[in-house]
Amino acid sequence: MTCNPFHIVLSLMTALWIIAGTGCSQPPPRQTILEVRTTPKESTIFVDGKEQGTSGLRLLVSPGEHLIQVRAHGFVDTAVFTQAVEGKSVLCEVKLDPAVVPVRIESTPSGASVRLDGSDIGTTPATLPALPFGEHEIEVAMTGFETAKQTLLIDRDAPVRHHISLNSVMGSLSVFCPTPRAEIVIDGKQMGVMPPDGKTPVVINDLPAGSYKLTARLPGYHAVEQDIILRKEENKAINLDALSKLPAGVTITSTPAGATVLDYQGRQLGVTPLELSNLRPDTYTFRVELSGFVSETIKVRALEGQRFSANVELKKYTGGISLQTQPPGASVYVDGELVGTTTESPAYGISNMLSVDSINPGRHRLTVQKTGFVDVNRTFAVQVGRMQNLGSITLREIWLPTHRLTLKSGRVYEGRLVRKGPEGNVDFEREGGVSSTYEAREVESIMPLTPE
Repeated sequence: MTCNPFHIVLSLMTALWIIAGTGCSQPPPRQTILEVRTTPKESTIFVDGKEQGTSGLRLLVSPGEHLIQVRAHGFVDTAVFTQAVEGKSVLCEVKLDPAVVPVRIESTPSGASVRLDGSDIGTTPATLPALPFGEHEIEVAMTGFETAKQTLLIDRDAPVRHHISLNSVMGSLSVFCPTPRAEIVIDGKQMGVMPPDGKTPVVINDLPAGSYKLTARLPGYHAVEQDIILRKEENKAINLDALSKLPAGVTITSTPAGATVLDYQGRQLGVTPLELSNLRPDTYTFRVELSGFVSETIKVRALEGQRFSANVELKKYTGGISLQTQPPGASVYVDGELVGTTTESPAYGISNMLSVDSINPGRHRLTVQKTGFVDVNRTFAVQVGRMQNLGSITLREIWLPTHRLTLKSGRVYEGRLVRKGPEGNVDFEREGGVSSTYEAREVESIMPLTPE
């Protein structure tokens, strides 16, 4: 079979036309608008590895997945993937985390208190595991040193060690007092004791600069005081006068207080608590008196330069009684004066214990009364400083008729109804302590008596 060259060319042209026609029927894909917003705004944006701009960037990209990378000074680099959809706008928002670095704050000397940006963080050396970029205010303080204030700038991603040397504001004192064993005190705090030889000074180092009250003291001696000013890095020498001995002294107290103190000649010296000063060394006799209490005599030895303290326990010049009553609720009188009323106790029919003190020594009359009961009278004796238990006092009830019993036999009795049984039987007390039982068939009636 032979091929016509014209037909071959025509066939090739037709095939090319068909292929060309098929390609023109599929238009190229449309691009997508990608917008990137960042926090912070001062960030550099990379799209698919190529730097494109800063926050608010709008960029034409092809459909599909794209890598967004964001960088900013002081923040952690962040990368995200976003999917671009054909013919649609895509918003990608990226928020960067602040970059942090570990920081260690040291000082010379160590142990100083540290404040960072106004907050206490401890003492040096202080370690902060994560401090953000930027400026931070540091304040380091320690007693005896000038407070240091500095600004710490964190501007690179690397651990930071920050050291602060504190300037001393300390001074020292060399204190001499010719009185052996005298205590050296500054503002009420003992700082040392003079040695027994009375020649070696007391040296006080590392004392902050400032004003102080310096005192030398010793029991039995007048104290010596001096106001001093110590300056920064000053070594000051102070010479104090010798301490002079105090005269003898006596302090007398009593229980209770307010007692009168008299000397051996009966002269009144004052009331307790009483301080007697400027006494010559000797043995003194004092009498302590208080109304209602037994007087006491004491002897005190007063020594030079010393103060002796004596407390006197005064015993009441009175006594007391305690008692219970059966039944409770009774009024108790001593020599005709009401001194109390007994109260009900958990035990049936007997009162709580009633105590009456401050009764003068001697014999007294006791009266116990309760409505409906016979009075009880007795005498008792009181001794100084003693409480006498009179035991339980039983009151006898006054017997009075409450009902009228009429029998079918015609007999009538007045007495007390003790009990009426369910079948009508009656227990009836015709006189105190004597009761009889009447069967229901014997009883005509039983009626309460009407008071006249």
